[in-house]
Parts: sequence; C-alpha cells; structure tokens
Amino acid sequence: LLALPVLAGCAAWASAVLASGSWAEARALDGITRHLQWHIRAFGPDEWHTARRGLAALVGLLGLGAAAAVARYSAEALALGRELRGSLLARWRGLARLPRRQQRLALAALTLLTAGRLYFSLSQPAHAEEIASYQWFVSRGLLATGAYYPVPNNHVLANVLAGAFYQLNSGFWFAMRLPVLLTATVVAVGLFALSRRAAGFWAALLGTGLFAGLQLGWYFAAAGRGYWLFFGWAAVVLFATLALGTGTRRPRAAWAALLLASLGGLYTVPAFAYPALAAWAWLGVGALRGANRPRLWALLGLGNTLAAGAALLYAPLLLVSGRAALAGNSYVATRAASVFWPALPAYLQPTEGMAAGQGTVGGLLTLAVAGAALYALRGPLPRLLLWWLLAPYLWLVMQRVLPPERVLLYKSEALFLLLGLLAGAAMRRVPAARRRTAATAAALAAAAFIGYQLYQVERLNRANRRTVAAYHAAWQWLARQPAGAALVPLSLHRLYFQFYTNTENGPARTLDATARPGQHYRYAATPPPGASQSELAAAPAFRNAQVEIRMLPDTTGVAPVRGLKPGLRHLRQ
Repeated sequence: LLALPVLAGCAAWASAVLASGSWAEARALDGITRHLQWHIRAFGPDEWHTARRGLAALVGLLGLGAAAAVARYSAEALALGRELRGSLLARWRGLARLPRRQQRLALAALTLLTAGRLYFSLSQPAHAEEIASYQWFVSRGLLATGAYYPVPNNHVLANVLAGAFYQLNSGFWFAMRLPVLLTATVVAVGLFALSRRAAGFWAALLGTGLFAGLQLGWYFAAAGRGYWLFFGWAAVVLFATLALGTGTRRPRAAWAALLLASLGGLYTVPAFAYPALAAWAWLGVGALRGANRPRLWALLGLGNTLAAGAALLYAPLLLVSGRAALAGNSYVATRAASVFWPALPAYLQPTEGMAAGQGTVGGLLTLAVAGAALYALRGPLPRLLLWWLLAPYLWLVMQRVLPPERVLLYKSEALFLLLGLLAGAAMRRVPAARRRTAATAAALAAAAFIGYQLYQVERLNRANRRTVAAYHAAWQWLARQPAGAALVPLSLHRLYFQFYTNTENGPARTLDATARPGQHYRYAATPPPGASQSELAAAPAFRNAQVEIRMLPDTTGVAPVRGLKPGLRHLRQ
C-alpha cells in the first residue's frame, strides 16, 4: 500500500519532467553555463525517447499495481487514511487546546520570528547561488529544474517550488524568496507542534525558538535555497522514528511519514541520506534487539522503496546531467585517509560551532548539552536526540567526506530540543518561590543568544550589500555605454551582470569569459587590481572596490596580451 503508490508517483513525476521538453531542448541546456567547463551527457534522440517511453510504461504498470493493492487491501487503505488524518488533527488540536497564556506566548514568538525573517528576506542581498538557481533553473521551466545539475549544491525540490511561483510572478523576490519564507514558517510551526507533543510546551518553545534563531537559520529563511525544506523533512523523520521506536497508536501513519519525508528530503538535497540513514539504523538496531522480524522486513521493504523512489525522482537528472553530477562532485568526493584524518579536527570545530551558533567556541555548547543529557535525562527521546547528534559523523568517517557545515545543521533541531529538556529538568529542581526569577533569567539568556545571532546575520549582510552594490554600480555604468561586447573573466561578475540585465531590462550585451575568435571586445571588466594600463593600453574608465572596467581600443593586432588574469590572456588587440 505504501510502496506501489509511492513508486508510481515518483515515476509519474520523472515522466512529467521529461515530457516537459523535447530532446533538442534538453540538449540545449548544455549552453546555459558554457563558461563553467561543465557539460551534460552525450545522449541521442533514441536514448531520450526510449527513456520517455520506458517511464510512461512504468507509470502504467505501477499505477495498475497500486490500484490492485488498494482494492485487495481496502481495509488497510482506509485505516492508513484514518491514521494520517488523525495524526494531523491530533497535532492541530494539541495546539488549539493549549492554555490561553501559552497560545499567546507561542503566537508572539511566531510573530517576532516572522517579522525578523521578512526583514532579512527583503533586505538580504541576492547571493550568487540564488541568482544561479533563478537564471539557470527556475526561469527556464521544469525540464531545466528537474534535469539540469551544473552546480553540486542545487536544491531540486526547492527550485521546483520556486518554478511554480515563477509562473505566477517572475519577480526575483516572489519566485525565490517568498516560497522560502512560507516554507520556513510552516516548518517552524510543525517543528514546534511535533516537539510539544513529545517534550512539552516549554522545551518545544525553547528548542524551536533557538533553532530558528540561529544565524544560519535566519539566513536560510531569507535565501532562495532549500535548507528549510531539508530541516522540515528531517523533523518529520525524527519524530516518525521516535513514534515507531516507542510504540504508537498510528503505526501506518508513522511508516508513511518516514518514507514520504525521506523521499522529500532526498529530492531536496541528496545529503538528506544522513538523517535517513540515522532513522533506519535506529529502528533496525531496535528491531534486532527485540527480535522483531516483521519490523526488520518492513524496514528492508521500505528502505528498498526509498532507494527506488529516489532513483526514479532523479532519473531525468541522471539521464541528462549524468551520475557524476550527483555523486562525483567535490562536496561528496572521498578523500584519501592521509588527507581526511588530519583535516577532521579542523572541520569539526567550525561545523559544530555554527550548529550551536558560534563558529569558534559554539561546539563547547554541543559538548556541554550532550554531556548533561547523558547524566540527567532518561528515556527514548533523549537517547534518540543524542543519536541524531552523533550519527552523521559515523557516515562521514565511513565515506571520508567533509561536507559543508550547513548540510549538518539539521542536527541542531536535536541539540536545542535537548537543551529545552535540560532547562525543564533544571526548572523542576528550583524551589517554587524562585521559579519566576529562574524563568526570567532563562528568557533573558535565550533573548541574548538570539540577539547575537541577529547581529551576526546583519553584519554579514551589511558587508554583502556593499559588495553587491559595487557589482550593480559597475553594471549600471556598463549599461549606459554604447553597444559592444565585454570580456568578463570572473564568473561571479558575469552572473551578476546577466542577472541585472534580465531583471532590470538592461541592454543585451555579449559577456564572455575568454575571447572568441573573430569577436571584438569593446570593454573588459576585471577584479581590482585589474590589468595594468600597459597591458590593455587603456586606463580604467570605471573603478570601485569590486570591479574595474576598461574601454578597449579598436585595433587589429594579433599579439596576445601578456600577464593578464586567466581568461584575459587570449585577448588580442
């Protein structure tokens, strides 16, 4: 009942991606990022059409199988539907039945959180990854979004969602940032609802608030990326694992949530394999210890379903971009043991630090919370949360991979929920006469922590605003000049220049990384200090902290320019 409909849905999605364009349109994707030295697979029209027909046939077969399964096990299908509906209603009713004071406090916290996120969403300068997603995927339709993968940190599901918003309004903020703002809000509410049921109101409020208040939490709630989708799927997997591990009145709903959230997470970012593996390992060890053979069969069956479903979702990407784009990039490249082990300590400090809110010493908070939890907390929830903190490092060591710290930020959900549980346990030890004072002190400490995170984000954004403003000023100057091709060797400059041209209706202009034979270049834009006057026979006509632009003479010599930065050395004057 889970495997066949889920696999049919995954195959239908892959079929829809391929059906959204022709073979010629798929091949044309190769020209979008021609300056990055990245290319799609060489596939012919026969392979393309065979893949489309094969997926269509698979959709039909799996759909018939799903329909037969529902008809054969109609009672189970109805029970699954009731459990899913009951689980959602239970979370909603749990929030609706909170005491009025707690409801007001939670609503006030959500209002402040949303206000801060909206401010950053409107004021945070556009990052290169957002711009690349907007120009290379979102604005080009479903085929590019679901099959084109030139950068290893592309977030497919987030870009699919942004693409749907783009169809309503092509503006950058509406397409890229509004979906993230809405997603982050839903995830914050969902995380609080799940945590409240498992850990109580105060632990949930503190845990969710501190996690959402992290520097990277604020940043990714404004940036057009998929990390808050990642965090949301991870929370569902965590609490579904808890429910299945401790016994639940709705096991069907828990299995469905575990499978669907794992699929959604893997399609958002492939690194979601870390929380998915943690969940399967936790449940697998529990089943082995309890000699629970049906649980082991369920884990095996749904694990295979998860792998097959993820392969189907990524089938268009594998066909067009190739397996190496997904599994062979530098972010997931296996390092030699002689490189990995010496680099691991230096990797752990900033990774755990940023997960705890401060890159240099934040890891000490993780150690303190984990140690205190081992000493003071008992029960399945603290044990699972501690496993959540540790598990990814087991996979990293096995793979000898050092991913970016943001990939492991989902662990902070467990870290701050543990901190909330510890705060609750400590509060119960405080004499009743002093609890109000202790609660006030805890609230002030949490506010100071979040205030520091806000300061750090704004400080970073201020620096980024100056940088991006310099790019924009350089583009504005260039847009006012007479027509002519520009040589722009730095990919970041080209990306921003093209973005401003598209979003501000600037004049179309050729922007090349390296000189093409027969093409005369009237302008050259370089990072300062750029090419010297003697090298280009022209002083900078425009200069700021990020860009120098020279107007090149219209001469026809054949001698190469010497001593320029890569990308300029083939310029002929």
